[in-house]
Amino acid sequence: MSSRAVTWYHRIVTPDRKAEDGAGGTERVARNGLRQIAAQALQSAGDQVVNAKTVLPWILTGVGAPAALVALLVPIRESGSMLPQAALTPRVVRAERRARIWAIGSLIQAGAVLAIAAAAAFLEGLTAGIAIILALAVFSLGRALGSMSAKDVLGRTLPKGQRGQISGLSTVASGVVAVAVGLGLRAFGEDLSPAILALFLVGAALAWLAAGAIYRGIEEEPPEHTPSDSPAWWRETLQLLREDRPFRNFVTVRALLLVSALTPPFFVTLAAGYGNTWISGLGGFVIASALASILGGWTAGR
Repeated sequence: MSSRAVTWYHRIVTPDRKAEDGAGGTERVARNGLRQIAAQALQSAGDQVVNAKTVLPWILTGVGAPAALVALLVPIRESGSMLPQAALTPRVVRAERRARIWAIGSLIQAGAVLAIAAAAAFLEGLTAGIAIILALAVFSLGRALGSMSAKDVLGRTLPKGQRGQISGLSTVASGVVAVAVGLGLRAFGEDLSPAILALFLVGAALAWLAAGAIYRGIEEEPPEHTPSDSPAWWRETLQLLREDRPFRNFVTVRALLLVSALTPPFFVTLAAGYGNTWISGLGGFVIASALASILGGWTAGR
């Protein structure tokens, strides 16, 4: 007889009993899958609140921070979560339980978000802007730990055919929550001050704490062998970029597409100058971003 976890899991993910047996058994796969959906959905919902393209530019404008700091938000958020991975990977791969690494990263992100909330509520001007930028850098480091460990945990605990479905379902769930957040922001109308946004940030921090607690319970098989630490990680990274042509082309194209990530904060900053109306308000931007996540997540892994 199937447990409740298996029943719910097979309602949202295409069953594959043979593959599930090879990944530790159907019961274990179902528990791990539901935990990953819940944790990733909570993290993604928090991301919509701590969004460097929408919410954070609005906060910087609200606290009177210099406009130049807006230009730093996306580069710090994106590069801060990617660049450290080459240096941290050798240490992460030696950990027997990668789920703990993810939970640690989630805890770091929660602390950084609380720091951003405090800066938005109690600081002003350049001081608030610098505090938010520094906290965002710490947040990105925590995300780097999560990004590195999540893929390994996914590969260790779930059959190959279900991994994309899990990611897509998590994105859809987070998008639904984000729509609710956007509607909540709309409800405040013209009264959407940095202090009120700080309350939303506190809620996002709690979401990361809950996500870390849920994710830590994932059951992993220990690795068959532990890779040795390589002190020349930077040399290996450059060698990969130089010798692997498809990878080099991928990196080049992603770099050229950065314009799509760098421009939204400036649109939000301009909109903030027109007030919190239905068209130009922050809630509208959050809802639009959430709907894009829902549409993208629905097709992921299908």
